[in-house]
Parts: sequence; structure tokens; C-alpha cells
Amino acid sequence: MSFTPQRRVPSLTSHNNLFPNQNPMKHLLKMNAKAILSVTAMLASVATSSALDLSLLPSLRNTGEGLAAGATDFNYEGVLGPNGAFVSTVLIDGDGTNPSHPNWVKAPAGSAWITPGISGTNTHPVGDYTYEVSFNLDDANVDASNFGLFGDWSSDNGSTVQLNDGPLIEHAFKGWDSFSSFSFTSGFIQGDNILRFVVNNAAGNGGNPTALLVANLRVVPEPGTVIGSLLGLGMIGYVGFRRRKAVAAN
Repeated sequence: MSFTPQRRVPSLTSHNNLFPNQNPMKHLLKMNAKAILSVTAMLASVATSSALDLSLLPSLRNTGEGLAAGATDFNYEGVLGPNGAFVSTVLIDGDGTNPSHPNWVKAPAGSAWITPGISGTNTHPVGDYTYEVSFNLDDANVDASNFGLFGDWSSDNGSTVQLNDGPLIEHAFKGWDSFSSFSFTSGFIQGDNILRFVVNNAAGNGGNPTALLVANLRVVPEPGTVIGSLLGLGMIGYVGFRRRKAVAAN
């Protein structure tokens, strides 16, 4: 009768020669902690290098952002009005504290109402006024399928907002004292894109101004969002490691 000897598998808890001068289980836990923090730091570094740089999409700004009253807002091109193309002019200071019309909603800080023509004009021809914001995602090395654009807007009178040739989002005809929100998570083009606002100026009694306000404009992915998520996951992993270490010590 033959006998085949069984190979003995070294025990982590009994063979200290594998990890000289220290508890092998604690050694493994310490390695896990270092691995968690190292991987988290590496992913955060990658996210930082790929975070969206808004300076590469300079036209994606609120109306009147950073501009004084009477300045031209070149980001919102007046491509078509009742009398042809027009200049988008800032009506109030860019701090958003002084509405030019008593019934208009106050512009949040960092935005201002804009209007066709000269600042202070209190009447405009009846008809539609089209403002366009052009931006190229390739300039910022952004994948169109992972891009999102969000914001709030108001107008006098009613208006619509549209991304490229996609569906229209409407703002109330008499909604100049409130905001509507828009959200675009699809319909972007890898290359040139157009965000289009069409404001209707209806007939009125006496002065008949028209204007547009876009505020709280934001995009995704936002810089820091991915990094924060990764660091959060890293902290969760580290807390789990500490708990396992406490159990092992007991």
C-alpha cells in the first residue's frame, strides 16, 4: 500500500516567518489600507487631469456675466429680429441687483438682463428675437454623449430654448417675473453646437421692451464632482479597513 504525503499549506497565523517580527494579519490589513488610498489617489489624479475646463467653452456663460450696463454680450448673438440681426446689450450691472423693469424677476448674482439694441431703450418692435450661443465640445475635449447643460431663464414676453435642432422648451408668455428651467442631457454634437433662445415681443400699450435673462448656467461633468466621489469611496473603504482591523485585534 503506497502513501502519498500531503503538502502542508502554510498558515498565515502560525508561520510568522512569512512576515518577520510582526503579526501577519495586521500586515495584510495595513497593505489593504495602503492599496485603497493609493488607488483612490491615482483615480483622483486621472479625474483631475480630465476634469472639464470651462475656460475652453467661454461662450457658455449667463447673460451679462461679468459685464457692466451698456456693454455688448457677444456670447449671446442676436442673429435675427424683426429688423434683422441685432446687438445683445446688457441692461443692468452684472451684480444682478437692479432690475431695469419693475415687473422683471431680479437677476441672480453673476447674471444680468440683456436686450436688443441700446441700454435703456424702453420699446422694441413687435416680433421674435433670436439669440444664439455657439460652443464646440471638441475645444474642451468633451465626449458629447457624456455632456449635460442646465440652467434657468426668463424673458419678456414668452420664449423658447432649443439645443441644435432638438425639441423646444417653453417659458410662459407672461413669465417675466419668474424663472423656467432647462435641462439637456442628449442631442449634443461632437463639434459645433448651438443653444438657441427665441423671445417673442408681443404688442403692448405704451413702452414695449423685450429682454432675456439666463442664469445658473452649469454643465456636467463638473470639475471636482468625480474627484469628490472617488475620495468619498476611498474614505468608505478606509473606514471599513479600520473596522476590520479592530475586529482582528480582538
